[in-house]
Amino acid sequence: HLIVVESRWGTRWKWQLLSSIGIFVSLVISYPRNKAGWMLAGFFVSCLCISLPLTGHAMALGFPILIVQAGHILGAGIWVGTLAVLTLHRYVARKDSQLTFKRFKPLALTGASLLIASGVFTAWQAIPSVTSVWQSGYGRILLLKIGLVLLVMVFGYLNSRKFQKPSSNGRDWIWQELFLATAVIVVTGWLGETGTP
Repeated sequence: HLIVVESRWGTRWKWQLLSSIGIFVSLVISYPRNKAGWMLAGFFVSCLCISLPLTGHAMALGFPILIVQAGHILGAGIWVGTLAVLTLHRYVARKDSQLTFKRFKPLALTGASLLIASGVFTAWQAIPSVTSVWQSGYGRILLLKIGLVLLVMVFGYLNSRKFQKPSSNGRDWIWQELFLATAVIVVTGWLGETGTP
């Protein structure tokens, strides 16, 4: 009761929960093509992106990092979240998704760019020196995260090349990209629970 109801963390968890409920309700309202529902969903997505860093290192690093972290979460959602939804649709609807994935490329590049730029800025603020990257637990976990992100980008590039071809029947790497992206999320949670150097 003390943590969930009375603490600052509990309050911030409530904001996250309310934002998530708002997203769900907005998406229900927006079906099939209600612009007001989509705008409301965008508002609640923004609220969720801002409320998530309130329970992590961003609070100790200051307001600018809070905004940058919100951008980091938004970039991940744009890139990996959209990829997950498209993949789910592909395997549930069992439709040819060549054109859909081809159109996804600019969105993926936008999300990845936002994710990388905000991640570099946050690391620059959190890591006091280059040596602390390999000498601290936080730095080593960060290196693991960077390595996984690079692998996700490699599979993303392979998928992009595959879906840009007009008639490509070869293998795609979507599941590998999603699996590694999930690993990045797990490592990010671990990083969030590790003290900065």
